[in-house]
Amino acid sequence: MDGRVLSQEEIDALLASMAGGQGNSARDSKAAPTEPSGGANSPKTVLLVDDSSFMREMIEALLDLLGFAVIGEAENGKIGVEKYKELKPDVVFMDIMMDEMNGFEALTQILRFDPNAHVIMLSSMMKQDSFVSDVTSLGAKATLTKPPLFESVKKALAALS
Repeated sequence: MDGRVLSQEEIDALLASMAGGQGNSARDSKAAPTEPSGGANSPKTVLLVDDSSFMREMIEALLDLLGFAVIGEAENGKIGVEKYKELKPDVVFMDIMMDEMNGFEALTQILRFDPNAHVIMLSSMMKQDSFVSDVTSLGAKATLTKPPLFESVKKALAALS
């Protein structure tokens, strides 16, 4: 992260806006974070790869509510591939459009290194069928439109189990 920590009020406001502004944030609608499949003492690990630090913070807040632990972040695909090899996370959330190395190339390299990698691709352009088709044919486990909604993230992660 870039050193700035969001306040609880900022996180709640972000979650409320991502939930469609229905008055309740995702935190309010859940009694407690769901337990990851690894058990209470072993949260699933996540690597976030996105050139926007703000987007990484938003996704991390959602993942925290779901009981997932972000163990690394990268601002481009090249660093993302390096961190994947170093950290070996359970799941990767990766943007498609980034400088230095885009998400398509990074996805290909990660899957070449680990064919069983669970990569969820993110883009503001996911509404275009060609992007969804391209990333799923390359091996992405799921695609999400940015900014991702709480329920979309939850559903994508549940499908990985």
